[in-house]
Amino acid sequence: MKHYEKASISSKKVSFDKDCGAKSESSSKCGRESDFEPYIVFNQHPESDVTINDEILAGIKKAKFTIADFTYHKAGVYFEAGYALGRGQKVIYTCREDNIGTAHFDTRNYQHLVWKDGADLKKKLMDKIEVFIKG
Repeated sequence: MKHYEKASISSKKVSFDKDCGAKSESSSKCGRESDFEPYIVFNQHPESDVTINDEILAGIKKAKFTIADFTYHKAGVYFEAGYALGRGQKVIYTCREDNIGTAHFDTRNYQHLVWKDGADLKKKLMDKIEVFIKG
């Protein structure tokens, strides 16, 4: 049995977004292919007294690194990337190419992997994880 280190993936999705599946699938596949188990919070109402925020922050704490996708520039992604960065964790910033022009000035000084589709995102993430995380 292969043991994986955790990788937190922060991506705020809209249920109608045609690229959501591509992002989640690409991020998950490249995480596993790079020997990291992706941790993605999909459930907005975890069972028990744990809130979704608790679940997300716990996942970031357990992770070796975080992948934060800034497509649509949802505030939660900025918070989660900042939380991970503040903990001294490496963060991989990604954004779909048609959304990078409106990236918030606070993140523009960080290199973003700009992607056009799921296959492009997967290749770029695999390369980045190999050099930036495993390196």
